[in-house]
Amino acid sequence: MKKIITENKIFYASYFIIFIVFVVLNYLLRDEQFTYQINQHHNTFLDFICRYFTHIGDGFFSVFIILLLFAYNKSFAIAVSISYAISSGIAQGLKHLIFDDSMRPSVVMKNVYLHFVDGVEILHQNSFPSGHTTAAFAAFTLFALFFRSRWLQLLFLLCAVFVAFTRIYLLQHFLSDIIAGSFIGLTTATFTYLYSIENKFTDRIIAWFDFNKSKNGK
Repeated sequence: MKKIITENKIFYASYFIIFIVFVVLNYLLRDEQFTYQINQHHNTFLDFICRYFTHIGDGFFSVFIILLLFAYNKSFAIAVSISYAISSGIAQGLKHLIFDDSMRPSVVMKNVYLHFVDGVEILHQNSFPSGHTTAAFAAFTLFALFFRSRWLQLLFLLCAVFVAFTRIYLLQHFLSDIIAGSFIGLTTATFTYLYSIENKFTDRIIAWFDFNKSKNGK
């Protein structure tokens, strides 16, 4: 674990700084206050880009990415699949089993004037944690660890952060929701990379499938 963090210190240090800033903001401002400030600074460009960019955290997009990755690198594709599955399981378990009474901004802030983006379905329950943010960090963290380029790592981190931002802008989540989601996604991806890529677990899975395929083909 220490080796992975050291070799990718730009990525992890940048995330740590962003994480601390968000935690401090969440401490200084209530979830509703922060969400209101973000929502009131709306414009046509952000409406458009947030409406579509947020889908990077969708389950359908995750499946699409995994299918593309299988054509590029099977081992990496399996690792991403594992990261998605574990992080989503944790996030959905928290949503529906522990924090099932957490309401979303549209309910909590129903007495406040809010800007809603046309074409976006507004959800009401199971706010904590953010599933889209979890999925985005689960994927982009693995991309950063796999490709290693510092500039790409920063780009991947910014993409994950922007997905998280869209969830607040679109009134689907609070700041505390995306903080938790980012931590779940990044942590899951890091452990997945450690045990799946570094320890060759995914290579053993591929070898096992290839062996059985060749065995059954005889």
